[in-house]
Amino acid sequence: MSSPTPFLQQVAHSLHQRYGDGISNLTLVFPSRRARLYFAHYLSLYITKPLWQPQAVSIDEVFASISGLRIANSYKLVAELYKAYTKNCETNETFDHFYFWGEVMLSDFDSVDKYMVNVDMLLQNLRSLKSIDSTFEFLTEEQRELVHSFWRSFSAEKDGRLQKNFIDLWSTLPPCYRDFRQQLREQGLAYQGMLYREGAELLKQSDYSFGKTRYVFVGFNALNECEKVLLRRLKQLQIAEYYWDTDTYYLNNRQQEAGLFMRQNIVEFPPVELDKDLSLFSQEKDIQIVAAPSDVLQAKLIPQLLDEVREEQPLSALDRRTAIVLADEGLLIPTLYSIPEKVSALNITMGYPLLQTPVYSLTELLIKLHKNARKTGDSPAKFYHKDVLAILNHQYIRTLANDDATIVSNEIAQRNLVFISIADIDKLHNLQSTLIKQLLTYIETPEAVTALLIEMFKLIAQADITADTPDSLLRSEYVTCAYQELNKLNEALKDSSMQLSMSVFLSLLRSTLKSVRIPFEGEPIAGLQLMGILETRALDFEKLIILSLNEDIYPRSEASPSLIPYNLRKAFGLPTIEQHEAMYAYYFYRLLQRSKHIRLLYNNLPGDTRTGEMSRYLRQLCMESPHNIPQRKVDYSVAYAKEKPIVVKKNAEVAGILKQYLTGGNKALSASAINMYMDCPLKFYLAQIAKLREPEELIEEVNEQVLGNIFHHAMQQIYQPYLQQSVDSKTISAILSSKELLNGIAEKSTAKIIFDSEESAHEIAHNGKHLLAKNTVLKYIIGTLEFDAKRAPFTVEGLEKKVDFSLPVLINGQPENVNITGYIDRIDSTGHITTIVDYKTGSGADEKTKFKSIDALFGSHKERRKEVLQILLYSLIIKRLYNKSGMAPALYFVRNIYVSGFSGSIKIKNEKNSYTGIENADELLPRFTELLNAKLAEIFDSARPFVQTDEVENCEYCTYGSICHRKQAK
Repeated sequence: MSSPTPFLQQVAHSLHQRYGDGISNLTLVFPSRRARLYFAHYLSLYITKPLWQPQAVSIDEVFASISGLRIANSYKLVAELYKAYTKNCETNETFDHFYFWGEVMLSDFDSVDKYMVNVDMLLQNLRSLKSIDSTFEFLTEEQRELVHSFWRSFSAEKDGRLQKNFIDLWSTLPPCYRDFRQQLREQGLAYQGMLYREGAELLKQSDYSFGKTRYVFVGFNALNECEKVLLRRLKQLQIAEYYWDTDTYYLNNRQQEAGLFMRQNIVEFPPVELDKDLSLFSQEKDIQIVAAPSDVLQAKLIPQLLDEVREEQPLSALDRRTAIVLADEGLLIPTLYSIPEKVSALNITMGYPLLQTPVYSLTELLIKLHKNARKTGDSPAKFYHKDVLAILNHQYIRTLANDDATIVSNEIAQRNLVFISIADIDKLHNLQSTLIKQLLTYIETPEAVTALLIEMFKLIAQADITADTPDSLLRSEYVTCAYQELNKLNEALKDSSMQLSMSVFLSLLRSTLKSVRIPFEGEPIAGLQLMGILETRALDFEKLIILSLNEDIYPRSEASPSLIPYNLRKAFGLPTIEQHEAMYAYYFYRLLQRSKHIRLLYNNLPGDTRTGEMSRYLRQLCMESPHNIPQRKVDYSVAYAKEKPIVVKKNAEVAGILKQYLTGGNKALSASAINMYMDCPLKFYLAQIAKLREPEELIEEVNEQVLGNIFHHAMQQIYQPYLQQSVDSKTISAILSSKELLNGIAEKSTAKIIFDSEESAHEIAHNGKHLLAKNTVLKYIIGTLEFDAKRAPFTVEGLEKKVDFSLPVLINGQPENVNITGYIDRIDSTGHITTIVDYKTGSGADEKTKFKSIDALFGSHKERRKEVLQILLYSLIIKRLYNKSGMAPALYFVRNIYVSGFSGSIKIKNEKNSYTGIENADELLPRFTELLNAKLAEIFDSARPFVQTDEVENCEYCTYGSICHRKQAK
């Protein structure tokens, strides 16, 4: 297959042949900047001596030169429109409410002007059907019927509130339109439609001079009415030429929407004939349609597809004749990551989205930080800790704040500051800069937001200048683009003197920055081309890959919001969805007509916003075109690879760590660690040997663990004055009678655990969750004291007592001592009985205090009672350390302490299949010690690796599930 000559190259050849060196006197009008650059390259192939390049302009520039106006930015336009609206509409509507539907009004005015519609005619209140016939005699019968059908829904007698509101707004649009345009005209400004209309009306009403130049229009398709006025005037003056790019396949078939506009253009503006075949689309082509089950997978197929279309050409030699076109420009990033490294040159026309840069993420985090802040009266604002930590952990703030970010993060964690204020920062005297104070200074106005962001951008830019690395250069570009856009928004709001609420300003700021794209630098016509659909206008490629050709993406089916109903748009010749689809059909077919190797991709997986359907243009290709188009599907396997069991051998490094738990070592095993090993040896390894810990999280919800910590702290405070003293029932009754004392202890304990500071006790009353926790703990305290009063008298021998013990164990055939440690909540003594008390605030007392046998405590997960094992281990330690007898283990499940018959004793199954409370555990401890020794010997056995548990039900809520990927079988 020989390659057809590109359209722009044919135009360049035609103009050079006809004008020679006089081509410099022409003014060429192109639909895109990219088309100008390609034309210049093709022209260079024909010139043999230096000459001035012909002037190349856009059609916007032509109208700007005629009208003498310039296009204002969108912020300025909506602000001016609001002034006109409030002048003509009796309303107290704020600019905040107006802004977003004001953009809709602006879009409608733009269309009305481009198509030169008589506003007074279009926006009349025509509920009298007879007046429609008399007013619009110039319309065709079909157009008048469209107007009739719309206004029939209105009736003076039956109008509802919505219809009345519509009529009220409708009647204000004509004067609003005129005043708006006048305001802009006085400032030399315009929106695009106004620019076009002003120019077109000047051309119709005056003898505007175009000078001695000759205009050449190249590669246009859909023309609005203003553009047609321009072309007609130039045609009348005989100083215009037209080059249309078309193909007989869609031009001669009136059923093909792709030829809708071209059929009109050729009749009214006959083109310069090119020496070319107009039947290129039907020539032999290598076309394939590829269905992929995800957007990203489409991008990942690019290396394979480039191999298919490149023929014998190496990847490193791919040039401007090969293009990857994105119907969905959101695929730019995955596409960039999918380009093979062997591609030596790449030109990107779309620009990198600021939305996907750290500059935008920092802006978003700052906005979120202040939106979620709590502000009451004159007190300092409080910021939510997750928002603060997100800012502190942002890469830019980490760089700028140095150690300050770590200092503040640690302070938040240590003091459990769920909300943090500037007052908390002021207490930190070791901060090196004022940056974090700036971030946590509450902002209430758009001006303050702008000032803060500009300050951040300046600091980042200064740091990047100092760094002078490739990454810093990129950051500098991101910051520059964001800074420029922010300044545009700021200046527009200042000029318009509009006061925006924070919510509207932040929404506007977000939408503004999301739309910014950072241009790539490079040689525009060198290398593999990566572009969006609109950039392909008038360009041709031999090898073509188009992504995201889904029905809901190309063409987009949803209509733009408009105040002008469909019937009236159609009746007055304003563009509708049909014209939109015809325009994009032309882009599609024209792009294919000169290509040889084509791969067309779409996502065939339905989703929340996707139908999974191929574009209608792909279906047309398959059903109507002369080409035989194979279709293929690309799938990926969702089957999980079989997980290999994780086995950790006790090598020299592991053995070295384990040795630290033996005599002379600085580590000790707790009851929790021993229970963990029995749950899963691998979990024990990860937590105790590898020291993998969950990230520390702040306490927001007062869960069972937090409630337990508060209660433990409170009980310690209550009995601390009586340590090593005998406590009788009268003493406990006196404590119970002092409600102020108990309430104060409960408050301070809650503050200590939640805020790491008893000084914050006064804050408990202002937070419902914390107040509920305090009251719950107070209830537990009273119940425990009442139960203790029944047990009294007893001597308090220990509170929150840390015990360390070395247990002799035979390990690997050698006698060793294993270090055991624990914290015992309370130790009481009554005569010859020593009671080991362990407080429990959880549920399940009846189940967790009963066990079948000592052997069951070291058996399967279902029969093992961890709480009983722990309290027996503590009993063993105290018995051995202090040579005591008469050990009475007690589990105080305080939720059940008010239940009749509560004893606190652990209970073992007896011969009658019932349970007996254990008042003295001495007889149980020898067997307990024997089995404990065996389990410890297993932990330290050098030949026994750490493996995953066989009891997969243990894995359901395991912290380390993401490491071993074990899930409970259902």
